[in-house]
Amino acid sequence: MKKTTKKVTKKVIKQDTTPEEVSKFKTAAMTFKTMLLSKISFNPKNPVIRTDETHMGFKSLVTNIRKNGLLAPIIVATNGTVIDGNRRLTALRHLGVKEAPVVMHNSTSNKVFDELFVACNEDTMSINACQELERYLNGAKVKLSTYGAIKKIEEVGGRKTLRQIVNLNKSPITFAIALAQVRTHTGRTDKVFLRKALKWMFTVGSA
Repeated sequence: MKKTTKKVTKKVIKQDTTPEEVSKFKTAAMTFKTMLLSKISFNPKNPVIRTDETHMGFKSLVTNIRKNGLLAPIIVATNGTVIDGNRRLTALRHLGVKEAPVVMHNSTSNKVFDELFVACNEDTMSINACQELERYLNGAKVKLSTYGAIKKIEEVGGRKTLRQIVNLNKSPITFAIALAQVRTHTGRTDKVFLRKALKWMFTVGSA
């Protein structure tokens, strides 16, 4: 057991940040600057749907940028190819913007820009309905569609029920739909009965 422990300890130390790794990270430095959009090129391997101007998600992005400005700079390779921000670039051009803040990656990024594009997007975490519910409980504004579902559940089970849904990491929209189906199939609308239905959903673990 002692030998095993020593091996594990050495391995952990070895995996810790070494001077070489620190140096390697420093060479991946990025420069913040403003660029003309005409000098920025789309990633040719970017899925078309991500920049489809008829898509609702894209329209929402345009509205967001029009209202709040560009909240996150576009990340580009040294040759101006987009690493992260193809949708933002499309939205800015759609809005008639001529230049925007960018972060230019290190000197070799033009050779591996598509690998970096994948790396930027594989860990992206969008705010889902459960996270919106948690934000609501913390006093934040949420999307109207999520807000409607939240209020329907809160009217029946109160904030304690909402917290249970967050703890289960479930969507409040799913529970709101389930409640509506219970009402339709049973013809019951009294809160005592609907609270029992919610409790049953929690027991089963699913709406």
